[in-house]
Amino acid sequence: MNNIDIKTVVHEAISLAQKTSTKKNVTINNNVDTKSTSVLADATRLRQVIVNILSNAVKYNNDNGHVDINIKKNHDDTVELSICDTGIGIPEHAMQELFTPFNRLGAEKSDVEGNGLGLATCQQLMKLMHGDIGAYNNPDAGSTFWLKLQTPSADINDNKQALAN
Repeated sequence: MNNIDIKTVVHEAISLAQKTSTKKNVTINNNVDTKSTSVLADATRLRQVIVNILSNAVKYNNDNGHVDINIKKNHDDTVELSICDTGIGIPEHAMQELFTPFNRLGAEKSDVEGNGLGLATCQQLMKLMHGDIGAYNNPDAGSTFWLKLQTPSADINDNKQALAN
């Protein structure tokens, strides 16, 4: 894993999702500030995760909906990226199965293309990067997916702890 600027990866992912969002008239709002925010990750794999979540946020959104992307630094040497949409949301009974391979949570009956592997793959990639992923429904409509990644200072703290032992 490398020390990467998550802001750059988010920008690249938005560029890749732009064509689909334009077709569906879904606006992607990049609320990530211009300051560099470094995380420990594989840039290619992180981009893959973000593109997958953005793609889902657009595909399962309402026409003329929007997607908001935010980043916050936590006090535990992690950075949290959230992708919040105004779409159909996730049925409460399906939340526990969200990251199960081949489970499309009923979307196989819709016109939305997919095979049910995207979120399962995202979860595995996040684990490989020592990160985490989750989701919840928004009070008004839609859902929010969040990614949690370590910062370079977390790696330094882990190394200091290992040296102290």
